[in-house]
Amino acid sequence: MEKLRGVVNKVRFSTEVSGGENNTSTSHVAVFEIDKRPVELKLPGSIILDNGDEVLLAGKVKKGLFKALAYKNFTNNVSGKGGVISHMLLGVIFTIVGLVTIPFGIGLIFAPAGIYMIWYSQQLSKAYKVVTSGV
Repeated sequence: MEKLRGVVNKVRFSTEVSGGENNTSTSHVAVFEIDKRPVELKLPGSIILDNGDEVLLAGKVKKGLFKALAYKNFTNNVSGKGGVISHMLLGVIFTIVGLVTIPFGIGLIFAPAGIYMIWYSQQLSKAYKVVTSGV
C-alpha cells in the first residue's frame, strides 16, 4: 500500500454506471494530478475534491497511474473509501457458493472470485486506516 500526499490539480469528475436492468451500480470517478503524478479515485459515494485541496491518498501504482482506494481531504476535513462491506459480503457469499459447488465444477470459478473479493475488501479497509490515521 502506497501513500501520496499533496495538492490536487487538474481535477475532472465522471460517473460510471454498470449492471443490467434490475441491478445497477454507480461509481463516482475523480481523475487529477498531484505533483504531476496522475491519480484515479473511484468510489461508490461522492468524492469531495477541488483544485488546490490538500489530500492524502492510499492505493497502488498501476502502469504509472496511482489508483487510490481511499482519501482524506485536509482542506474540507472529509474522507472516503470504497465499499468494504459490500465487497466482504459478496466475497463470503461467492466463497461459500464456490465451495459447495466445487463437485459440479462451477465452484472453481466462484471460490477464487470470492476469495479475491474478501482480500480486496481488506485492502480497502487498510487504505482507509492509512489515510485517517495519517500513518
